[in-house]
Amino acid sequence: MSGRVLAVSDDNRKGREIRTYSHCSRSGGIVVMVINIQKSMPTSVDFSLQDGNTIGERMEVYTLSTVENVFTGSRSTLNGVELLFHDDKLPKMSPKIMKGNTLMIEPLTIAFVVFPEAKVNVCNIVV
Repeated sequence: MSGRVLAVSDDNRKGREIRTYSHCSRSGGIVVMVINIQKSMPTSVDFSLQDGNTIGERMEVYTLSTVENVFTGSRSTLNGVELLFHDDKLPKMSPKIMKGNTLMIEPLTIAFVVFPEAKVNVCNIVV
């Protein structure tokens, strides 16, 4: 992610249990981080734009959770696979490629959703 933060609509309710943050990606697309802090309820996130258009044709999804199903767990998973060191090296961290505008986020999960093909003008401005 780059330093440019983007506005996210409908994420300013007090006590909200779904939190969203958005940044420009280094490639000019966007990254949306979604945190579901609900303890037992999955949530569906619709990434459609306010004008009804889509952000991009595909999503690269990195879903982080724990084996223990708590945020304070000590055994992390990426897209459902436990992250384990092999010969003191981190495992390959590949995204799950998905099409569409909707993503189901499980309880106590953080998802980084990359839209590499997004055409967001502000992300292509050199500062």
